[in-house]
Amino acid sequence: MSGTRFGDQLKGQVAVVTGGGQGLGRAVARALAQRGADVVIAARRRAVLEATAAELAADVGARVVPVVADTTDTGSVQALAQAAAAVGQVTILVNGAAAPAGLVRNDIAAADPEALLADLDTKVVGYFRCIKALAPLMRANHYGRVVNIGGLTGRSSHALSGMRNVAIVHLTKTLSDQLGPDGITVNTLHPGVVESEHIHDLYGYLAKQFTVFGQHIHIGCDSGDTAVRMAHLFSRYIPHFIALSASSPFFQGVDTFFASSRLNSVSAFPLAGHLPFVADWAGFTGYFEQMRELHVVESMKDFYWDIRPKPEFGTIEIRVCDTPLTLERAAALATYARALARYLMEKRPIEPSQDVYRVYGYNRFLACRFGLDAEIIDPQLRAFLENCWETLENAGYDPDIYKGLIGVFGGMSFPVLQDDQSQGADDIDDDHHPASVEAVRGGATKHAEQQRRKVSAQDGHRDEERIARLRGNQQRAGREHDAVADVVDGRRGQQPAEASPEPRWDDGLGRPGEE
Repeated sequence: MSGTRFGDQLKGQVAVVTGGGQGLGRAVARALAQRGADVVIAARRRAVLEATAAELAADVGARVVPVVADTTDTGSVQALAQAAAAVGQVTILVNGAAAPAGLVRNDIAAADPEALLADLDTKVVGYFRCIKALAPLMRANHYGRVVNIGGLTGRSSHALSGMRNVAIVHLTKTLSDQLGPDGITVNTLHPGVVESEHIHDLYGYLAKQFTVFGQHIHIGCDSGDTAVRMAHLFSRYIPHFIALSASSPFFQGVDTFFASSRLNSVSAFPLAGHLPFVADWAGFTGYFEQMRELHVVESMKDFYWDIRPKPEFGTIEIRVCDTPLTLERAAALATYARALARYLMEKRPIEPSQDVYRVYGYNRFLACRFGLDAEIIDPQLRAFLENCWETLENAGYDPDIYKGLIGVFGGMSFPVLQDDQSQGADDIDDDHHPASVEAVRGGATKHAEQQRRKVSAQDGHRDEERIARLRGNQQRAGREHDAVADVVDGRRGQQPAEASPEPRWDDGLGRPGEE
């Protein structure tokens, strides 16, 4: 599919892509060529440029012209403009020539001013040189499109080189005002992590396998110490989020028999799993610095943990959920996380313990494999639904959480309410929550029927303890169904409480994985 042409909407136009020999620049050049443009790719390494040009020309069937150019040299940029004009009518410029992730990412005490100047000269002034050289060609035709590749570090504080991306935004705004009257638009694009040659060299086919998507949930923390504590506490509940969101039974067209096959791709990475058991933020930063000194990681982005600190946002990030198939499901999963966070922070029912990690991998596997039918391994062998329901009972002192939880559990055949919880669940209002009354009632009814079928299937089994537990679940499911019906029939609406924003906390940890 990489060689597919998508039409000729750019036929007759010439696009110039700086940094077009590899990475994001090469991908942009391919996309432009697939839409019919003649593409001029510019970079400093001739061999890389010529190889990319030959590949794109053969693959897409487009005209791709390699031009060796150094955007830090004004004369070289002017020669690039002349070469592009010789190809045809230049209407597009994509500025992408820059050092990946920047040259200065460390503390100011160790930062090199000359490296910072080189960063700014290559990216900011280099972009300016290219626009200045090519704008007259666009002005002559009263039409042009300029895209400046920025980076996410311009919106955070973890890398000094991020100032170049802030400067790119200012450059873009200023030149868009100047060139707009001539029909030339100037915009900035801030990409995230880019699939690059480095990623392929390190991970091989895993990089291709990892084109999977999920929902990440962020929970605000007031300090790094709180983040470490909450990450350890939430690790106990990671199987809940896996099973409740599981929606990826197929991989490349094959039924894997897993409720969530997506996490199998993540698990293959060397730094997947969970964070080490450290006591506080100081212990975590010490661990990070050791790993960085050993060249195992360069940034927090290199940790593919199921839950990890996100210091630039002041959060911990739950990363195990499959992509929800509805917005309602996504919001409800986040509501469940909120309920747990409030319960763990305010009630403090348990303390972080390394014991949770003894069975972490196995519980994670069970949740991925069996979803809602899994059994959680803890001091008592319990069905997933039982374990999750106990959590809901503990967190259920906040009535507002039910507005979100019903959206998940009602629609997933999960018991929503217990008869002694009707006061808290009483606040359900289908006008303010996406879950319909029918879905809630139907979910509880279906769950009760599922429990009856399980008991019938097990009646001849000699495991009397398991049968007794299943019968108990059946009886409770019936009571929950009745409780749901009572609450739904007599429900009253209530606006959800406003969530107060959580403060950020600084980390000092670089993120070379992002520009």
